[in-house]
Amino acid sequence: MRAPVPYEPIDIPEPLPVSPRKKLLIVSTRVPYPLTDGVRIRIYNTAKYLSRDFDVGLACLTYEAYTEEHLEALRTVFSEVSVQKVSLFSCALHSLRSLWNPLPVQVNFFRWASFARTLDAMAARYDIVLCNHIRTTEYVRQRPWKTLVDLHDSFGLRYERTIKTVKGLMRLFARYELRKIRGYEIDVLADVDHAIIVSELDRQFLIRGGAPPDKITTLNVAVRDDIRPDPPSDRGRCISFLGRIAYASGGRIAYQPFNEGLCMGTSRHAHAVLAHVPSTGGGQHHR
Repeated sequence: MRAPVPYEPIDIPEPLPVSPRKKLLIVSTRVPYPLTDGVRIRIYNTAKYLSRDFDVGLACLTYEAYTEEHLEALRTVFSEVSVQKVSLFSCALHSLRSLWNPLPVQVNFFRWASFARTLDAMAARYDIVLCNHIRTTEYVRQRPWKTLVDLHDSFGLRYERTIKTVKGLMRLFARYELRKIRGYEIDVLADVDHAIIVSELDRQFLIRGGAPPDKITTLNVAVRDDIRPDPPSDRGRCISFLGRIAYASGGRIAYQPFNEGLCMGTSRHAHAVLAHVPSTGGGQHHR
């Protein structure tokens, strides 16, 4: 019988220190739940995606109604949720400050000293602050935090389009706001670390206005092709349009990212749709 081999303990190295997860704070003027419009969906899914690598918090100033159930749903994605409710009437009064200060109306609309104090206290615990829209960027300008801004699109370009499609008081307001917001968007980009925008067209508009190209990244609005409703058994194929398209005069789509998405979708898939849809109107497909 062989003698047992004596046990020789091995040296187990000390485990490597685990780096703590970075913390990212999203600042918004919309409660991103329920998921009923594009802005809420974008904020919610941004947080859900980033939560894989970050502890994501939410600081929100809003006049919109929300419920405790909405907040509970948000806490499944956000590690911390802080919502300050203000009245629409008070926001409207705040916007009047644009008559004597250089800020755009919509920035003054959401500019509250009490929320600034709340945000200062929260941001001190985070590594990165991500502002949603330029409406919230005034809270992070000249602050020591690493700051990003999701512009969504350029409000300057939006108001340039609006002026061509509205009349009366709306046109006067659009002209007034355009004068303020065109320069404000450029100034904000000088005070934040980086910005993202949904369309290259909007990015080029800002660059022509003087924005530094290396500070803006185009992150196109994504279209999910995995959402496929179950059609009734008596139908073959179906088409689902997920989103809201706003039209200007003459039947043109007023929002450029939607226009780009629609053109891309039709160019790629129209032939497949027409091949499976019976012809109408005397044997001719209507386009």
